[in-house]
Amino acid sequence: HQGPVNFQWSLRSHAGDWKAGAADHFGRAIQQPLLTWRADGKNVGPLPASASFMTVDAPNVTCSVIKPAEANGRGFIIRLAETSGKEAAATVSLPLLPAIESVKETSLVENDRTEIGKGNTFPVTLPKFGIKTFRVTCAGKPISVTGLEAKAVADMQVDLSWKSESASHFNIYRDTQPDCAPTQLNFIGQSVTGNFTDRPRPNIGG
Repeated sequence: HQGPVNFQWSLRSHAGDWKAGAADHFGRAIQQPLLTWRADGKNVGPLPASASFMTVDAPNVTCSVIKPAEANGRGFIIRLAETSGKEAAATVSLPLLPAIESVKETSLVENDRTEIGKGNTFPVTLPKFGIKTFRVTCAGKPISVTGLEAKAVADMQVDLSWKSESASHFNIYRDTQPDCAPTQLNFIGQSVTGNFTDRPRPNIGG
């Protein structure tokens, strides 16, 4: 590795070994501190003054990822890890999501394996230092898109536009096949509106 490299250390003391001292929790808190901000102005909505988005009832199981699914279907992807070197059985609760219709274990690249349950509370088991990934799908149909138009602007540029219900974002995929199964190989971008420009972009580093 060429060039400067920066290191930082955080020191503390505790009784017993790293498990008794919960060193894994300390390290996570130092590297990924809780960030807060104040939202000014009038905020009207159905949420209570305090609530929990997600809980895991085992102290040695941590959630390292929660994000929208990127491949092989819709829903949310949740990744859990066992941190203390002992098998764990935990209960995951997602009270703020709409009714969950399916919870499936997946591979790290989001290929579905087995369905483990339904509902906003479900059990999981992890081996020593194990990592497992799950797809959580809420009830209800995906948002539909209508009026898709593609306008050729140049030999290597197409402007896309469409209409749809309100959504946080749209993932855009390109394929030569009509079914266009969404994968990371044909994912070309993301839009928060009903417009997207498809043109070549440098992919430095592969």
